[in-house]
Amino acid sequence: MDKQLIAEAAEQVEIVDIYLYSSTVSRHDEIHQNNIPEGMVQQDKLAVSVDLLELIESVEDGADSLLRARIDYGVRFVLLPVTGDEDSVHVLAEITACFAATYRYRDGLSEAAISEFMRYNAVHNTWPFWREHALRMSAEARLPRPTIPLMKPVS
Repeated sequence: MDKQLIAEAAEQVEIVDIYLYSSTVSRHDEIHQNNIPEGMVQQDKLAVSVDLLELIESVEDGADSLLRARIDYGVRFVLLPVTGDEDSVHVLAEITACFAATYRYRDGLSEAAISEFMRYNAVHNTWPFWREHALRMSAEARLPRPTIPLMKPVS
């Protein structure tokens, strides 16, 4: 994490919107809050992608542009094989969500600063939305309550 690049971008970027882009809740086995199989573990997913969106019309030189980060989150409950074959886990249930964060920035910001800002800030900005969504969906689906830890920077 390059704090100098993040600070450079933070001075020129403002958040416009955060919204749920997509979401799924899947139960593959009869698992619920009161029926948790012995040996069940939780696995987490995090992936960030960035789009350059349409240019905003501006009467000034150096028009503003938009960026959208899509952050894919996931949690799944699995049974790991006893043989040590990590590739053949048995998925019991999973919750996934993609959140989109849209940012406005002034043209002229370096790609390195944008990239570093998005890797850190987009996750930081959407993490509370993911946490609330995962906990709410697990409760509504009567799935085990996932552990959503404190947000840690993407390295």
